[in-house]
Amino acid sequence: MQITFKILLDKRYIKKNETFGLKLRIYQDRDYKDCSLGINVHMKDWNEQLQMVSFSNVNHQIYNTKLARIKAKVYKCILFNEDEDVIITPSEIIDQIKRIDKRRTVALKPDILKYGREHV
Repeated sequence: MQITFKILLDKRYIKKNETFGLKLRIYQDRDYKDCSLGINVHMKDWNEQLQMVSFSNVNHQIYNTKLARIKAKVYKCILFNEDEDVIITPSEIIDQIKRIDKRRTVALKPDILKYGREHV
């Protein structure tokens, strides 16, 4: 029942600019679930052993920071649920990660009534 995860270079689909997408793969027993990370890199720029983008890529710092943040979120979900003795599936972990990302991207919409109250 132990959950493990890995970041993979998805070599099945090549983009027009000859890059491949990175995926988060979460394993539990013999099942796994994939989630696209929205990062595309060349095959030569991906270090499979370290699961990091190599220095040859111009945006390696940005990509590696994002990958570290995603790894931390997965570890947090796994450890938090181990403490509570709740069985969690890979799909639930991916849903939690996506939900956290959506909360950050939601911007406040301007409210004309609130603006009027503050400035009148």
